[in-house]
Amino acid sequence: MTKEQLLSRLAPYGQEHLVAFWEELDQQGRQSLGRQIWQIDLGLIDRLFRQGDRRCDYGAMAARSQPPPAIRLPPANNPFGREEAIRVGKQALSSGKVGAILVAGGQGTRLGFPHPKGMFPIG
Repeated sequence: MTKEQLLSRLAPYGQEHLVAFWEELDQQGRQSLGRQIWQIDLGLIDRLFRQGDRRCDYGAMAARSQPPPAIRLPPANNPFGREEAIRVGKQALSSGKVGAILVAGGQGTRLGFPHPKGMFPIG
């Protein structure tokens, strides 16, 4: 298949960039890319994207969000109160003594780590 055939298939969905480097591919690379693009159901992806965009009210979702539950230490083991903990925590953050990292759930495979990402030894 030709670049022009692929462009005519991609243009209605604004995906012409998929063949931007067509000329840099050898014949085998072009055939492989062409087959892959031709197998994509662009109409289905477009419909699903448009439906999903209409069905989800992200503002309402954000308004309903709540912080995760906290695990509290028993009072006997806690030498200071909540306000003191917040003050000390903010001070440690602002002085660069502690930090936080948020990652999506899942395995650390792409990091070369054979455990969940939350267990990755970052420091």
